[in-house]
Amino acid sequence: MAKEMTVEMLDLRRAFEAVLECIPEKALAAFVAKKKLIAGGMRPGNAVFMRKLLLNRYGSTLKAYELDLAILLRTHVPEVRFLAMLAPEAVQQYRLKFMVFFGKARFLLALLQDAREAIREQAAQWMEEAGADLPEIEAAQKALERAFSPIGAIGQGDSPAGNARLREALTAAEQQVDALKKEVKHTYRVAEEAKVQLLREQKTLLETKDFAITAYKQRVEQLEYALRREEELRDLRVKELLLLRQCELFRGWLKPMCKVDALLEEAKHKPLLERAEALLEAQRKIDRAAAERHRAEGELKAVEQALQAVEQTLATAQVVLPELRDLHKELCAQRDHCRRMLEPEEALFSAVAKELAVRIEACSEEDYCAVRDWLNLSARIGALSTEEAKTLRSRFHRKMTLLSAANPELKPEDIAMEPETEGAAIQRRNPALSAAMTAQAPLLLFLDGHNMINGIGRYRPRRGRAQTHEDARNRLETEMRRMFCNLPCVAVHLVWDGEEKTQHNQSENVLVHYSGGTGEHRADRYILSQIDFYKERTEMPMVLVTDDNGFAGEARKRGVQVCKLHDFEAFLGVPLA
Repeated sequence: MAKEMTVEMLDLRRAFEAVLECIPEKALAAFVAKKKLIAGGMRPGNAVFMRKLLLNRYGSTLKAYELDLAILLRTHVPEVRFLAMLAPEAVQQYRLKFMVFFGKARFLLALLQDAREAIREQAAQWMEEAGADLPEIEAAQKALERAFSPIGAIGQGDSPAGNARLREALTAAEQQVDALKKEVKHTYRVAEEAKVQLLREQKTLLETKDFAITAYKQRVEQLEYALRREEELRDLRVKELLLLRQCELFRGWLKPMCKVDALLEEAKHKPLLERAEALLEAQRKIDRAAAERHRAEGELKAVEQALQAVEQTLATAQVVLPELRDLHKELCAQRDHCRRMLEPEEALFSAVAKELAVRIEACSEEDYCAVRDWLNLSARIGALSTEEAKTLRSRFHRKMTLLSAANPELKPEDIAMEPETEGAAIQRRNPALSAAMTAQAPLLLFLDGHNMINGIGRYRPRRGRAQTHEDARNRLETEMRRMFCNLPCVAVHLVWDGEEKTQHNQSENVLVHYSGGTGEHRADRYILSQIDFYKERTEMPMVLVTDDNGFAGEARKRGVQVCKLHDFEAFLGVPLA
């Protein structure tokens, strides 16, 4: 064993000597100086001297890992650098091929200089495994020369003994070739059979997947059809329920009369006794309603008499009791309550409220902004009481709802006068925008930029605050980015007038356009062209935000919903007036 180790160390030493030839002189000098292999501060000398010095220093201790030496070899020796880039599994798998390619000694030297401890620990074990006893390159060349030396003797002599040896060698070579051919054919046949089997399995797998995909597509189509059918039925039921709700909402003493009409309508399909019982109950309700009205009239008369007496006393009293003044306020409130129960609301309206009620009754969709401003201004300056403002706003929103629905069968007097919040009315007038703002449906939103900064109060210049047109435009763009940054289903197109046609992104789904061109209504024409472009390519709902009635009419002709600036303010988070 000692002899084998000595031979192995000699081979490593020879490989190390050959490897040192690959290292440049400057690198050798730097390494010798760093390791202080020459005492007394002497210069390293020439390359031959330094290589011999390194061979004597490390030639007998190559199996012991030296970090500086390993770094030097990994930097300048290709075998060491190549193996350092491979994974340990790859080195282990192809180690026999590396031994043949590099030579056993140089391969072992490269393994011993590897930075990974696992590689260095297994290097000796790999060299001792079966199949690792490979000859060096020179020994292999000599063995090949000896094997083919009989063939080289052909034609050099015609002695019977020489010819007999040649024939025997040729026969043996032919036998080896035949055996190799048979082995190659067998290997090829096995590979072809495996290939055919693999292709058959792959074809079966693809057919199974195609069948599954086809079945899945059919199921998806069935579900989509069922979903569309369910949505159509849902929309139909919602419309029917809304119509029924609008027709049923009556207030005051007229409600029993509507119930009587409903009972009379249903009476045709009921048995005689049930009809009689239902009609008698309806008559009793009407009688109770008439009695309640008569009682309310008597109570109103008594309250008015008491109020008249209190007012006369207050007018002539020298010292007024505070309790009497409180009683006067309570009697006034009770009188107003009784009047509201017995008389139409218009009878209690002031002159301004009556005028606004007439305008609301006669207004059209184009008068939306004007009537809305009148209501807000009248309530703000005190021309309307709180009750009058609340009642008129309810009438106004119901009127706008009727105009939007375009249903001639419903009239304002057929709808209940119960108050409705303005937020609910805005959401009902803008269903597509409301659904998009709650991430329930996609939407293409077009914003008329200049119309918005001129019509929405938060962007208009105010007294005591210097705000340029550029400031208002930047503020609107910033707020649109913040408003829709978390709503990727909404694609926003904010359009400004501009001589040069450009566009840029405020965010991933907010695109700012400059219309380009000259003349008036440049942004309007640009938005209409964008609407036409998207109409041909998508079925997504589209909404235009503007108060320009002519522009809004052109958009509605193209099937686009229009959102007024007042409604859009609610989505911006501005408190409604």
